[in-house]
Amino acid sequence: MADIKNQQALDQTRILQEQVRAANERARLAEEKLKNLETFIQHLQTEITQLHQSQAASSASHSTSVMQPVVDRQVIIEDNTSQLENPDPTGKLVKLDHIGDLNRKAIALKYPEYRCISLNKSISEGIHRVEVRFEKCNYDGLIQGAVGIMKADNKIPFPCYPGRNTQNIIMLYYNGNDGDVYYQQTRALNNAQFKDGQLIAMELNADVGTLHFFVDGIQQPVFVSEIFQAVKFWFYIYNKESSFSVVSVKKLTVPTAKTLSKERALQW
Repeated sequence: MADIKNQQALDQTRILQEQVRAANERARLAEEKLKNLETFIQHLQTEITQLHQSQAASSASHSTSVMQPVVDRQVIIEDNTSQLENPDPTGKLVKLDHIGDLNRKAIALKYPEYRCISLNKSISEGIHRVEVRFEKCNYDGLIQGAVGIMKADNKIPFPCYPGRNTQNIIMLYYNGNDGDVYYQQTRALNNAQFKDGQLIAMELNADVGTLHFFVDGIQQPVFVSEIFQAVKFWFYIYNKESSFSVVSVKKLTVPTAKTLSKERALQW
């Protein structure tokens, strides 16, 4: 009887020991899971912190870029008021035609004559660009046409040959016939010749005193410097029935002219 009781006691002891071991194993596993969970939470917190820092930096960068002024952004203002002035008091040798509502086309009438026609825009500040096209100006393969600037207070006589001594001291011109720029007994070479149909542009930066020429969008190497007085754009035609049209007159906020490697300045 005593043996049976002893055996039962031993069995209960083993059962209790097994239960204790099982409980200890469950506790160990739970502790290991808890450690893994803490490590995972710490990793998530690190990632969240890094994400917040990245977002803050991006937000600061965006805010800075928005607040900074925009630099070198081109704004083009169309000039819808400037038009050509007719130097011919009789109106028999120069006819002005409208393009839109403005006198922006000049036509040579009757016979060949020296005709210089100016734009009625006096410029002393800002960046201004005028574009023109010549028609029926070609003669024997070369154009009888020119573009240029003159002192704003100059009144163009009629007829007017810009190369004459009385005029070349106040009128500078880029001659399409030979591609040269003329002013005050000085002749600067190496610009391109131009002809009928090409887009000829002059860009006057009165803020720095320069004038650049363009032929079909290509900037020419000879330009004008030291223009620190009010000037006007003007144009020259000669042949009978020849003409030129002012395609556009614009004011720019940023110059399109660049520094060229082989450029040459002709001083105004």
